[in-house]
Amino acid sequence: MEQTVIDADDLFVLANQTTQVKAAVSQRSANIASRTRRELAKAKIDADVTVTPRTLANGRSGADVTVSGKGDYSARRAGRILRRTAREVRR
Repeated sequence: MEQTVIDADDLFVLANQTTQVKAAVSQRSANIASRTRRELAKAKIDADVTVTPRTLANGRSGADVTVSGKGDYSARRAGRILRRTAREVRR
């Protein structure tokens, strides 16, 4: 009788490649980006917010939300706003 071997790592990678998981990651990153844009507008900071989807080395789907401010001071403040917004959305 032949045994079936199930590899949990392969299942994890396959699950992260499904459209449902990718859509959920995309939705979460879009929420973070939109809230960040709103907070930047409130603070009157001129910055660009971009979302870049990616796959991590372990197979997990993810997205990078980045902000690029104009000027050193604005970039630091924009980065702080992005981090705070991401923490609020992740809760």
